[in-house]
Amino acid sequence: MGKVDLCKPLKPGLILRETTIAYKYKSMAAKSFSECIDLCEEETKCFASTFCVGCTPRVARYHQCYMLTNDKREKKGIQIGPIVNRERWDTVIFNFKISLFSTLEFAKTAVVGRSRGPNDYDTLDKCTEGCIGDAYCVAFTFCTCSTRRTKCKIYTEDGMSGLKEDNESTTYFVPLSRKS
Repeated sequence: MGKVDLCKPLKPGLILRETTIAYKYKSMAAKSFSECIDLCEEETKCFASTFCVGCTPRVARYHQCYMLTNDKREKKGIQIGPIVNRERWDTVIFNFKISLFSTLEFAKTAVVGRSRGPNDYDTLDKCTEGCIGDAYCVAFTFCTCSTRRTKCKIYTEDGMSGLKEDNESTTYFVPLSRKS
């Protein structure tokens, strides 16, 4: 029998700390972030969910699970910051629900974390191909800016912790189904 060198716990999706989704399509009562994750995972239309982990019973959003779809007709966005209205929010992205030739994108955002290193992908198509070709890539950020040398940043699950506001960038989450 062989030995296991590393055993990582199973995760339901990509956990983004201190990140709040805006423009949800649905909200449901949930007692915890864990229950919110379970509720969204059961919804076929739900690609991500947000839960206020720092809300108190005096806040209207207490124990509410907010869900996001990948329907192009529905507006998507995020609210950024460690605390939104003095409350801490966390988000989960279910990248296994993203269809094969699609992405889940958030305009005007960048990833908080460590990218995989420098690359010379200077177009969105090259950046997308670079992420798809990387077995560990779960998301990438592409900047349309003229002042930054690196336009494309590729991220692994372990290299990201949340999203931040960046008016010149868009973050794209890719489906796990593209990985072989």
